[in-house]
Amino acid sequence: MKRTVAVLAAFLGLAAGTASAQAVKDVRAVLEASMKAMGGANLKTIRYTANGWSSRIGQTYGLAEDWPHYEVADYTRAIDYDAQWSREDYTRRQGKYPLLGRPPMLDERVTSILSGNYAWDMQGEKPVPLTGLYLDGVPYAELRQLELAITPHGFLKAALAAKDATAITLPIVGASDAGLSAFGRKVTIVSFTMQTTIGKHRINGTINDQNLVELTDTWFPNPVYGDMDYEMRFTKYKNFDGVQFPTLLHVHQGDPRLNPAHNYYEYNVTDVKTNVAVATMPVPDAVRNATLPPVKVESQKLADGVWLLGGGSHNSMLVEFKDFATVVEAPQNEARSLAVIEEAGRLVPNKLIRYVVNTHHHFDHAGGLRTYLSQGTTVI
Repeated sequence: MKRTVAVLAAFLGLAAGTASAQAVKDVRAVLEASMKAMGGANLKTIRYTANGWSSRIGQTYGLAEDWPHYEVADYTRAIDYDAQWSREDYTRRQGKYPLLGRPPMLDERVTSILSGNYAWDMQGEKPVPLTGLYLDGVPYAELRQLELAITPHGFLKAALAAKDATAITLPIVGASDAGLSAFGRKVTIVSFTMQTTIGKHRINGTINDQNLVELTDTWFPNPVYGDMDYEMRFTKYKNFDGVQFPTLLHVHQGDPRLNPAHNYYEYNVTDVKTNVAVATMPVPDAVRNATLPPVKVESQKLADGVWLLGGGSHNSMLVEFKDFATVVEAPQNEARSLAVIEEAGRLVPNKLIRYVVNTHHHFDHAGGLRTYLSQGTTVI
């Protein structure tokens, strides 16, 4: 009860604070002051190491639970801001986190790369093009461009380059989590639009009264949420050779105000090197020439009035009744659902899909439900 009252007070306090928000006339001066305080004016490259935990986004086992966690060790990220290059290397494993019915995650070495408009992973020496969509919502290259733009110094650089940046200053009279609570202080929220590979995204950043970036936020398309929130919180800043960098990175995917599942990862930064040599690499031909395969539905009759609708990584089933049809499972995204609906219409002409049955709420199995709902189909 005390916690509930405190949260309500925080929201009411923030609402009251926004009433006295003041527009900032010189946004550039705010950004330059923050860049100076964070030692980023001459920052070209950065490399930091960390450890902590990350999550399986969209794979909760209960609707009141957080994303399932796993351990992250030996994490290193190298960034070259001018080259728009980022490389992450780390080991992930089950660690101490509960299995939740799954087999234990074995040790796996992960390498994730962004180079301009291209994104890929590495399996040993082999590049693996990422031509699909992250959680079937946004291209990987676009997502990693956003992830670079919401890092602390990446945000300031992107905001300074934007032509439409605006800012407001407002008092914070409530409290929040992740070490950001304080009474009677002021923050400045800077907003701008960033052009990525295929579209524009709105990015917001909160600069505190010490001119440090303490929170950045954006959102991107997701077939379950519609818009999926992506928020990074930066606390426990420390000076590394004149550059201020947070030693605690706490990140959300999914709105923490609306859904119990939202904690994406939390890393404890152990070391930061600035303006070091960052070894970029040319975009491999296999990545540069990769294309997104078309959605394909292959049907197979299983019994009278029953068909398997396969042809992809996830399947559906079509069942014919006297006056209507039913589809079991609507996986992935709208493109998959539209293709399944078209094939169902060919197999069972002139019968509406009255019901769609969802076996469970994981994103890869529920991502196509909105398409059926939009045409009046009842979701079971």
